[in-house]
Amino acid sequence: MLNTGRQGSRRGGRIVVIALCLGALALSLFGVLGVVALTAIAVSSDAGPSVSASTVAPSATPSTSPTSAAASAPTPAPARPRAAAAVLVPVVGVTDGDTIRVRIDGTTERVRLIGIDTPELTGGECWAQKAASRMQSLVQSRSVQLVLDPSQGDRDRFGRLLRHVVTQDGTLVGTALIEGGFGREYTYAKPYLHRDAHLAAQQRARAAGLGVWSAACAAPAAAP
Repeated sequence: MLNTGRQGSRRGGRIVVIALCLGALALSLFGVLGVVALTAIAVSSDAGPSVSASTVAPSATPSTSPTSAAASAPTPAPARPRAAAAVLVPVVGVTDGDTIRVRIDGTTERVRLIGIDTPELTGGECWAQKAASRMQSLVQSRSVQLVLDPSQGDRDRFGRLLRHVVTQDGTLVGTALIEGGFGREYTYAKPYLHRDAHLAAQQRARAAGLGVWSAACAAPAAAP
């Protein structure tokens, strides 16, 4: 019986020792884990909040070279030529059906109408006198507008000014003469202002057999 009691007390002592050892071990583990946790918290707080690369990096601005910008810019269309402002001048004489004399700044200038050819007085061409008379009735001793045509030269080979002539009531003299059969439409080198109006007037005069289109003037007029 005594031996049995001693053996029980020994076993109880061993259990207590084991329990104490396990408790000490557990406390040690908790201590280590606590230190690790505190260290991690300290490190994370020192590092600061994480920022993605996309937030930090500035957005790239595409560069455009002057050459590419100039190439992409639209090229403005060239401006169409305009006739110069009309000049109002007095008529001092009529040479024939398509040429008049005017006074400009004290100088007498001969003006050849653009887009029309009338019979010549020299040589007695058919309807020449009638064409000159019609011109006189339109412009003689009156002031007219001389309009420069940018499609034509300033002067012809004879030194005459090349102009469209417009009366103060707005009559385009060349068209009026062609309309009455006093002359023919005439294109010298290239189309001019009012050419369509001249051609339409000529078609009407020819269909009606007026003036130079009459049977009396069957032969074509000479070129100016």
